[in-house]
This record gives sequence, structure tokens and C-alpha cells, in this order.
Amino acid sequence: MTAPRHTQDPQNQFSLQEVARFYAQRAPKIRQSGAEWRGPCPLHAGEDDSFAVNSETGEWFCHSQCGCGGSIYDFEIRLRGMSFPEAAAEVRLVVGRSEWL
Repeated sequence: MTAPRHTQDPQNQFSLQEVARFYAQRAPKIRQSGAEWRGPCPLHAGEDDSFAVNSETGEWFCHSQCGCGGSIYDFEIRLRGMSFPEAAAEVRLVVGRSEWL
């Protein structure tokens, strides 16, 4: 399951710092590398830098076993097996936007 594309509401305008905080908590081995953050994909047991997050859009992609990507909501859905509403609530808590719940 992936996050519905029509959910890109104005409240989804997370700052770069908020997106970084989210991914740093979920994928602690990623490090900034130019215009991306790269590191091992937390969705499988790889050790290479196959996981990439675009620092401008916040979109992620695994260039290895997963071969998938998407928004921070899609990431939370895949990582934790949540529904979209659950993932949206969790992302907002992690980035400190619980007032949107």
C-alpha cells in the first residue's frame, strides 16, 4: 500500500529539518552526501548506500533489493506496516507537528 497522491495537502509542507529529523530517527545510518542523504536501506538487511533521500523533495528510493520509493508516508507504511492514516499521524508526531492530529 502506498500513500494516496491526493493527500499532499498544505499541512504536508514539512521543513527540511523536519524531514531530516524523521529519516534520522527511522534510518539512523544515513548521512548527507551532496544533494541527497544516503545510507543502508532500513527496509532490508543491506549494508551498502542503496537508500537515498532527495534533500529538496523529501522523496526516498532504495536502489537495491526494495527497488521502491515514495514520500515519508510511503516510507512509514512500508517500514512499520501501517495504514495511511496511521502513518500520517505517526509522521506528524515524529516531526513535531502533532497539532495537526
